[in-house]
Amino acid sequence: MNAIETVKAALSEKKPYSNEWNVLHQLWDIIAADSEAERIVAEDLENPDMAFDKMIKKVLSGRPNAMEAMQKICEFYGLSCPKVLPPPAEYTEQTSKVKKRDLDLFDLV
Repeated sequence: MNAIETVKAALSEKKPYSNEWNVLHQLWDIIAADSEAERIVAEDLENPDMAFDKMIKKVLSGRPNAMEAMQKICEFYGLSCPKVLPPPAEYTEQTSKVKKRDLDLFDLV
């Protein structure tokens, strides 16, 4: 199972929109937008010290806002932190599935 599937499985075990769910969803957003981040998290998840529960506990200490939570997630897994929040993972996944095709001039008429 890849990191995205692992995060989705963990999300299904959390109460929707709870603090824990929001942190996991933010991790999903980060790794869905950055394949290198996904690779790093997948490797880190093999280490019990890098488990989601430990990351969530660290992120939620101090009641961070969304940007601070993202920074804490990135620090925990050693990821390069984006300057802005990534788009929602659901959007990233949908747009990556859109088939690209050649432009036909009749499309413009």
